[in-house]
Amino acid sequence: MEITVDVVSEKNIGGAELRVYGLEKLGYYLFDRKKPVKLKIGVNRFELEYIIPSCSACSGLDAGAYDLIAEIEYVKRVIGVDNTSVEIR
Repeated sequence: MEITVDVVSEKNIGGAELRVYGLEKLGYYLFDRKKPVKLKIGVNRFELEYIIPSCSACSGLDAGAYDLIAEIEYVKRVIGVDNTSVEIR
């Protein structure tokens, strides 16, 4: 599964971090990735990849809707957040 995150920034920001997490199962996120990023004014596109196990049930990932959350952190503070849902079948 390829995850694309578009971040719209009003400023140039170096030294930020993108965190995307979700697919929660029993209080644990099966997907949790961080990536250092530089934001420029306008739309910034970042891609992350997650390989879903061929046997999703074996990994504890049941069919259904799951939330994915994206956060931008700068100087140890979350400055932007958004979310979406994905459907696992």
